[in-house]
Amino acid sequence: MVEMPDLDGKMFRKDIIAIAKKQGSGWVDYKYKNPESNNVEHKTTYFRAVDGVIHLCGIYKLIERPRFLNRITAARIGVPNEAP
Repeated sequence: MVEMPDLDGKMFRKDIIAIAKKQGSGWVDYKYKNPESNNVEHKTTYFRAVDGVIHLCGIYKLIERPRFLNRITAARIGVPNEAP
């Protein structure tokens, strides 16, 4: 499982292990399939090494779409443009 990258090829698990060994704790960003939405989403994970065990806690990030994309989508489905 450590050898399995995210969809962009990032070896985030190896990054977690390397940073935990060097610094003891840190953050890593990667893409991962969200079991609730069933979509690949941006995720960030905090980790800390304690007594040789790496403890992790991650959360999926809310990535806002640029406003111009919202206007394009609204135009496609016939919704009036929102104010800029």
